[in-house]
Amino acid sequence: AALKTAHELLDAERYTRPPVYAAPLYAAAAMVAEYRGKHGEADRLLEILADTWSSSDLAKVTEHPHATWCKHTGPIYLRRGQFDVVERLVAAGELPRIGHEGDRLGLLCELVAATGSWDRADSVVAETRATGQAYGLQALQAHADRLEGRASLASGDDRGGRALLAAARDRFFALGDRWEAARTVLDLAAAGADADVAAAGALFTTIGALSEAAAARRLASSRQPAGH
Repeated sequence: AALKTAHELLDAERYTRPPVYAAPLYAAAAMVAEYRGKHGEADRLLEILADTWSSSDLAKVTEHPHATWCKHTGPIYLRRGQFDVVERLVAAGELPRIGHEGDRLGLLCELVAATGSWDRADSVVAETRATGQAYGLQALQAHADRLEGRASLASGDDRGGRALLAAARDRFFALGDRWEAARTVLDLAAAGADADVAAAGALFTTIGALSEAAAARRLASSRQPAGH
């Protein structure tokens, strides 16, 4: 819907050559397309973003053409298992920008968990918490809680891990981020904690997040009492 609105505001010839200020909408649309299984559409939008990057001053700022919009482009590459690309997206710049640092560190937390690089967890959690506190980026505290919780579970600390995941879920909910809260619910359920998997699954189904909806169904089924 947001991309359609952008098209209504742009001249037709700019649909595939958007100005930089419209590019975040294309990045978000690419992520949504990927979540909904429309990989070709996601690729088309990523190509537009790369063209936008190459013809702007952003080419002097980031190494990878999709790094400026890593909050939305990063999850695409994570889902595809292209972790080498994500490493480039989260590379620290020489001139950190507050908003981008928040997006970069949130994605870095996801990369560490997705690759099981638990030896990196402590330093990434510390950097994420410090940056969140320094700049008042409350979402980073939730990302740090979740990564620390996932790492704790991986080390065998089930009780501590579940407590941290619950804290992350509650932080995301308090910030109005239903998507990240619901994703954290899946972590909690997988760890054997009480969690509202049905509500999370309903959200994923409504927005068309295919993999997450399927994961919620599997978890709900595994938690059904015998005979049901």
